[in-house]
Amino acid sequence: MKRHTSWNPYKYLLIVGLTAVLLASCGSPANDGQSPDTIQTVHIGVMLPQSGLFESLGRRARLVLDEAFVRQLPIEDVQVTFTYCDNETTLEGAIACAESFIADSVDVVIGGILVSFSNAAGSLLNDARIPFISIGSMQPSTPNVGDYVYKIPYDVSWQALALAQHAQTLNDTARYVILNSENDSYASSLADASEAAFESLAGTTTRIRFDANETDIDEITTSVIAASADVIVYAGFCSEGLPLITNLRNRGYQGALLTIDVAAALECQRSNAFVGSVRTGGYVLESFSGTTRERGEAFATQLRTAHPESNPTIETYTLSARDALGMVLHVVSDMDIVDSEAIQRALANLNAYPGVTGDITYAGTGGTPTERTVGLFLITSEAGVNTEQAIEGILVSAP
Repeated sequence: MKRHTSWNPYKYLLIVGLTAVLLASCGSPANDGQSPDTIQTVHIGVMLPQSGLFESLGRRARLVLDEAFVRQLPIEDVQVTFTYCDNETTLEGAIACAESFIADSVDVVIGGILVSFSNAAGSLLNDARIPFISIGSMQPSTPNVGDYVYKIPYDVSWQALALAQHAQTLNDTARYVILNSENDSYASSLADASEAAFESLAGTTTRIRFDANETDIDEITTSVIAASADVIVYAGFCSEGLPLITNLRNRGYQGALLTIDVAAALECQRSNAFVGSVRTGGYVLESFSGTTRERGEAFATQLRTAHPESNPTIETYTLSARDALGMVLHVVSDMDIVDSEAIQRALANLNAYPGVTGDITYAGTGGTPTERTVGLFLITSEAGVNTEQAIEGILVSAP
């Protein structure tokens, strides 16, 4: 397999014996009286972008992984070593990281921001029988790569289930219109999920397809208005949906607007057409409640105290990274012998790990948690400035 030609081996950093140093500095009694021969070692590979387009996301998660490790100590009879690898926000970099981890015989790998990175690295690691936990992929294709591949986030289609639950609070006998941009398979798959979710409600559901490049906007707007929609659901990209949504607003549509992904783009967030709309989003503390919220707030305090100079953001990647490392440390703390096979068996049978993104169960799931909280965000406007605010989190179980 061709390696990434610009790969820089000096970006590959190995930190050995970190736990032992931290235990000593913390005055922990965990290793008191232990001889080196009785201490098991777990070697964790961390694959995150530290350069390139998603450098900022990778650096956030990198801080969290350090902090999660520190806050989990002491771990009885376990020493942790880390290997950090910069995938440079490229597919070639992700492949090179996986190859390096395999060569180093790490026990488990955490990382991945994009689906493509997670799938490519996960495939190689799965073949090498090394467990991999993706902190970024929302696609079922990632754990489907193999038995050794897991992910923290929900499946992207679960967002439609959350929107449907939210819609019931607006009008439980509404007329729903699903707008389906046919310009890409991703948007169509979201529209499929939305149609299935909303058809389960008491109202009526109509699906209207359009081609953003060819369909006459006025013609499709007329069709939507003729459907007398109480609620419009748009699942797709901002660039494809913005002209149609803007035209609908200009022609007097005042009903509810629910979106998946589209409003995440700044162009749509700043558009008056989306003021008052609700979109699904990733993980933020405000989306959680009960003990999960308490765990998250405690973690946020610890993280910000440990890294005040960075003012780290508490969101999808930081929370997911915290849970990925926490799960690994949780399962290895009870092992007599720590290796990739033992970690794989433990992850495959994991039940209700108390994470900051909610309880995580992999037993019988194939690598995606059995239930996840989907955050909902409302776009508001004040003094001409549009902002987003978290309004609720909806717990969704695997369909």
